[in-house]
Amino acid sequence: MSDKLSIDTRRLRAALAAKMAAKRAQKKMSQAALAKAVGMTRAYIGKVESSGTNVSLDTLERIRVVLWLGGENPERYKDSIARGVLEARANGVSQERLAEIARVSVPYVSAVERALTNTSLDQIEQLADALKVDPLEWFDFGDLDD
Repeated sequence: MSDKLSIDTRRLRAALAAKMAAKRAQKKMSQAALAKAVGMTRAYIGKVESSGTNVSLDTLERIRVVLWLGGENPERYKDSIARGVLEARANGVSQERLAEIARVSVPYVSAVERALTNTSLDQIEQLADALKVDPLEWFDFGDLDD
Protein backbone atom coordinates (compact mmCIF):
# COMPACT_ATOMS: atom_id res chain seq x y z
CA MET A 1 0.00 0.00 0.00
CA SER A 2 1.32 3.40 -0.91
CA ASP A 3 2.19 5.98 1.74
CA LYS A 4 0.11 8.51 -0.18
CA LEU A 5 -3.58 7.95 0.30
CA SER A 6 -6.11 8.74 -2.38
CA ILE A 7 -8.93 11.16 -1.65
CA ASP A 8 -11.32 8.19 -1.40
CA THR A 9 -9.37 6.60 1.44
CA ARG A 10 -9.38 9.80 3.50
CA ARG A 11 -13.14 9.90 4.13
CA LEU A 12 -12.78 9.13 7.83
CA ARG A 13 -9.96 11.64 8.31
CA ALA A 14 -12.00 14.34 6.57
CA ALA A 15 -15.21 13.60 8.47
CA LEU A 16 -13.48 13.61 11.84
CA ALA A 17 -11.52 16.76 10.95
CA ALA A 18 -14.73 18.58 10.03
CA LYS A 19 -16.46 17.51 13.24
CA MET A 20 -13.45 18.53 15.31
CA ALA A 21 -13.14 21.97 13.68
CA ALA A 22 -16.89 22.58 14.02
CA LYS A 23 -16.89 21.63 17.69
CA ARG A 24 -13.82 23.77 18.38
CA ALA A 25 -15.50 26.74 16.67
CA GLN A 26 -18.71 26.10 18.59
CA LYS A 27 -16.70 26.31 21.82
CA LYS A 28 -14.96 29.45 20.53
CA MET A 29 -11.61 27.79 21.07
CA SER A 30 -8.56 28.55 18.95
CA GLN A 31 -6.29 25.82 17.61
CA ALA A 32 -3.62 27.12 19.99
CA ALA A 33 -5.95 26.84 22.99
CA LEU A 34 -6.99 23.32 22.03
CA ALA A 35 -3.36 22.35 21.48
CA LYS A 36 -2.41 23.61 24.93
CA ALA A 37 -5.36 21.80 26.56
CA VAL A 38 -4.44 18.46 24.99
CA GLY A 39 -0.66 18.81 25.22
CA MET A 40 0.02 19.03 21.48
CA THR A 41 1.30 21.71 19.15
CA ARG A 42 -0.95 24.11 17.26
CA ALA A 43 0.64 22.89 14.04
CA TYR A 44 -0.39 19.30 14.83
CA ILE A 45 -3.98 20.37 15.56
CA GLY A 46 -3.96 22.22 12.23
CA LYS A 47 -2.80 19.07 10.43
CA VAL A 48 -5.55 17.03 12.09
CA GLU A 49 -8.20 19.59 11.12
CA SER A 50 -6.98 19.62 7.52
CA SER A 51 -6.97 15.80 7.29
CA GLY A 52 -3.22 15.96 6.85
CA THR A 53 -2.23 13.37 9.43
CA ASN A 54 -3.23 9.85 10.36
CA VAL A 55 -4.45 10.30 13.94
CA SER A 56 -4.21 7.48 16.47
CA LEU A 57 -7.13 6.61 18.72
CA ASP A 58 -5.19 7.63 21.83
CA THR A 59 -4.60 11.09 20.33
CA LEU A 60 -8.23 11.36 19.26
CA GLU A 61 -9.30 10.44 22.81
CA ARG A 62 -7.25 13.32 24.23
CA ILE A 63 -8.93 15.73 21.81
CA ARG A 64 -12.37 14.28 22.53
CA VAL A 65 -11.98 14.79 26.28
CA VAL A 66 -11.46 18.52 25.75
CA LEU A 67 -13.96 19.14 22.95
CA TRP A 68 -16.82 16.75 23.64
CA LEU A 69 -16.77 15.19 27.04
CA GLY A 70 -16.39 17.80 29.72
CA GLY A 71 -15.94 15.21 32.46
CA GLU A 72 -18.22 12.48 31.11
CA ASN A 73 -16.83 8.97 30.90
CA PRO A 74 -18.35 7.26 27.84
CA GLU A 75 -17.07 4.22 26.05
CA ARG A 76 -13.47 4.59 24.86
CA TYR A 77 -12.96 4.70 21.11
CA LYS A 78 -10.82 1.54 21.29
CA ASP A 79 -13.80 -0.26 22.85
CA SER A 80 -16.35 1.11 20.38
CA ILE A 81 -14.10 0.20 17.43
CA ALA A 82 -13.63 -3.31 18.87
CA ARG A 83 -17.39 -3.73 19.29
CA GLY A 84 -18.04 -2.35 15.80
CA VAL A 85 -15.59 -4.73 14.13
CA LEU A 86 -16.96 -7.71 16.06
CA GLU A 87 -20.56 -6.81 15.18
CA ALA A 88 -19.68 -6.31 11.51
CA ARG A 89 -17.83 -9.63 11.44
CA ALA A 90 -20.82 -11.42 13.01
CA ASN A 91 -22.24 -12.07 9.53
CA GLY A 92 -19.67 -14.80 9.05
CA VAL A 93 -16.43 -13.03 8.17
CA SER A 94 -13.50 -14.71 9.90
CA GLN A 95 -10.56 -12.81 11.33
CA GLU A 96 -8.41 -14.43 8.67
CA ARG A 97 -10.69 -13.29 5.84
CA LEU A 98 -10.96 -9.77 7.27
CA ALA A 99 -7.18 -9.57 7.60
CA GLU A 100 -6.77 -10.71 4.00
CA ILE A 101 -9.29 -8.21 2.59
CA ALA A 102 -8.05 -5.29 4.72
CA ARG A 103 -4.39 -6.19 4.11
CA VAL A 104 -3.50 -6.40 7.78
CA SER A 105 -2.34 -9.29 9.95
CA VAL A 106 -4.61 -11.66 11.84
CA PRO A 107 -2.94 -10.74 15.17
CA TYR A 108 -3.68 -7.10 14.38
CA VAL A 109 -7.39 -7.85 13.80
CA SER A 110 -7.44 -9.79 17.06
CA ALA A 111 -5.80 -6.90 18.95
CA VAL A 112 -8.31 -4.41 17.51
CA GLU A 113 -11.21 -6.65 18.51
CA ARG A 114 -9.85 -6.87 22.06
CA ALA A 115 -9.23 -3.08 22.21
CA LEU A 116 -5.54 -3.69 22.81
CA THR A 117 -3.97 -1.67 20.02
CA ASN A 118 -3.66 2.05 19.44
CA THR A 119 -4.85 1.89 15.86
CA SER A 120 -5.18 4.85 13.52
CA LEU A 121 -7.94 6.36 11.42
CA ASP A 122 -6.52 4.98 8.16
CA GLN A 123 -6.36 1.45 9.57
CA ILE A 124 -9.89 1.76 10.95
CA GLU A 125 -11.06 2.83 7.52
CA GLN A 126 -9.31 -0.18 5.93
CA LEU A 127 -11.16 -2.52 8.30
CA ALA A 128 -14.50 -0.77 7.80
CA ASP A 129 -14.12 -0.80 4.01
CA ALA A 130 -13.32 -4.51 4.10
CA LEU A 131 -16.43 -5.09 6.22
CA LYS A 132 -18.53 -2.74 4.03
CA VAL A 133 -19.62 -0.55 6.96
CA ASP A 134 -19.40 3.17 7.71
CA PRO A 135 -16.59 3.68 10.26
CA LEU A 136 -18.22 6.89 11.53
CA GLU A 137 -20.83 4.68 13.19
CA TRP A 138 -18.08 3.51 15.55
CA PHE A 139 -17.42 7.03 16.90
CA ASP A 140 -19.52 8.99 19.40
CA PHE A 141 -19.43 12.76 19.01
CA GLY A 142 -22.05 13.65 21.59
CA ASP A 143 -24.05 16.77 20.81
CA LEU A 144 -22.38 17.23 17.41
CA ASP A 145 -24.21 14.17 16.08
CA ASP A 146 -27.64 15.68 16.76
